[in-house]
Formats: sequence, C-alpha cells, structure tokens
Amino acid sequence: MQHLVFHYFCSMSKKGISVIAVEYLNTALFVRGLRDLKQQGLITLSLNNPAFCAENLRNGIAQVGLVPVAAIPELKPDSVFSKYCIGAKGPVHTVRLLSNKPLKELKTILLDSHSRTSARLVELLAKKYWGIEVSFKHAEAGFEKGEHSDDTGILVIGDKVFAIEDQFSYSLDLADEWTKWTGMPFVFAVWVSMIPIDDIWIEHFNQALSMGLKYKDEIASEFSLRPGFEGVDVQKYLTTHISYSFEEDKKKGMKMFLDFITDKEYDIPYK
Repeated sequence: MQHLVFHYFCSMSKKGISVIAVEYLNTALFVRGLRDLKQQGLITLSLNNPAFCAENLRNGIAQVGLVPVAAIPELKPDSVFSKYCIGAKGPVHTVRLLSNKPLKELKTILLDSHSRTSARLVELLAKKYWGIEVSFKHAEAGFEKGEHSDDTGILVIGDKVFAIEDQFSYSLDLADEWTKWTGMPFVFAVWVSMIPIDDIWIEHFNQALSMGLKYKDEIASEFSLRPGFEGVDVQKYLTTHISYSFEEDKKKGMKMFLDFITDKEYDIPYK
C-alpha cells in the first residue's frame, strides 16, 4: 500500500502540482507537515502572505493553496477541500483593529494589504455591526510602524500584531467581534485547488496536515525564541486562539460571510 501511495504522489508531482501556503505562526503547523511531503519529492511548496497566495493561484504559478476566504469568489477554484482551515471560535488575537481613540471617534481605517478577508471583515463589521461611517484606505507595506493621527485606526494581521498591539489604547479582535455579532466562528483561510484533484490526493494531503498539527510543542518552542515573540504565549495561541478543524459550524460561518460580501447566496465548490 505504501508503495502505491508513493507511486501515486510521484505521478501527481510529475504533472506539476505545486502548493503555496502562508508564512505565519498560525500556519507553521501545516507547513511542518507539508515539508515532509516536499522532502520526499512528492510536492513543491512555496510560502508567502495570504494575498500573494491568492495571486499565485490566479496566475497559475501554484495549483493548490491556502487562501483568504474573501478571494474565493474571484478565484473561482475548482474546489474547496481539506478537513483543515485557519479559523477561530472566538478571539483569534492576530487580526486586530488598533487605535488611540474609541471606535465611534474614528474617521479612517488603514487596511493591511496582506489579507483581503480581514479587510472585507472590518468593512462589514463597521457597516453592519458597529454602525460607524469611516473611510477605508489600503496601506503600504510597513504602515503599522509609522505615525498615525488619533482618529485613524489600523487593521493589522499576522505575527506583527504581537509586537505593536501594546502601543495602542484600543484594540478590537475582529474574529471575536464577528462571533459576538453572528454567534458563528470565523474562517480566515481555506485550502483550494485550481485543478481537479481526487480523493486519494486529498486523503494524503490531509494526513500531512494532521501530522503537522502534532508538532505544536516543537513549533511553540521554536517561535518563542524568535524576535518579535518575546513574552508571547505561543503555545496558548496555537492551542486556544487558532481552530484548525474545518467543521460544519465553520462552514456555516464561512458561507454567511461569503453571502454578505457577494450580496447573494454563494455556492461554495466543496470537494
């Protein structure tokens, strides 16, 4: 059986199957599992931020990838697959609206360009839940390190949140705000394929991700020593804040979000 599995993956890799994933702490467990497949020569693997993952799939540079949920309608993938995702059932910690004035006093929100999902989520919350009128502006890379007027909020995602969140007077966790509003978990990113893939490929891809999730202690120890993670409880973040299983409640929450941003009943192409 193992010989057949190896032969199958080799034949898939010869067809040019390439995988792209996000290079953040919350995806490090997935990447750990996929690197085992890469080392065996069974897949190719590249890493980037969420927006570039979607762009590489759109341009045909990669065929399978972990992409922001908000990119799905435009990407029109062949399928959304896998038992795993990047989601949260409450506070996610690393998707935050930071400011020095209360929400109702903000005039502008700067959007982190690394994730379309988080940008669409803050726009949706502002309009439908918070009931505020603000202007949204896409920010340049490194914007979170600059100076901003007190009536400007900044949407920051990913590992850089850990280093700067204490510099602001107000901090809103967007996943937590979504759950307070809808009662549903939130899904930030899912695995999609731009080409047809069969159940055998998906099964072994899921096995690789599952193996990666067993390395929480190792990944937590590794990241705790990195600059920018001083004082961060990495183990708690990976265990409590990130929810990896793509369960039915997350699928319902994702569909609700996609229905909102597409303004229609969106049909998700599950495999």
